[in-house]
Amino acid sequence: SSASFQSQALAAPLPPHLLSLLPAPPAAGWPEGFVLETLAIKQRERAAEQQSLAMFNPGVAGEPEPLYEQCCTTGSYPARRRVQRLSFAVWAWISSDNRELQAALEKTGTNDRIHLALLRLRELQAQF
Repeated sequence: SSASFQSQALAAPLPPHLLSLLPAPPAAGWPEGFVLETLAIKQRERAAEQQSLAMFNPGVAGEPEPLYEQCCTTGSYPARRRVQRLSFAVWAWISSDNRELQAALEKTGTNDRIHLALLRLRELQAQF
């Protein structure tokens, strides 16, 4: 079910570089149950806390988490570039099969890679 898949998505850590590609909410808002915005907000908060800790207590901060990339969330980051980047980056999270990864890399267009990723995500959703 969709709710089960969303619960699994909350439990699975999504890399900060993927969360940073989440655009601003649409004018009508995100659909009910959309979990990625919640994850992105939490990641931004963790990154801000870690930056503060490192600034005031450099020896205590430890190894930094990859920072949330604020540049991607501004209106100045082109949508086309965001999708292009996502079309490659998403594969690190949705597949570890070398054949699938190679097929994605061999696609010449962003739309083709996104379409292939969408098919893979639907396969994963069907498993839940």
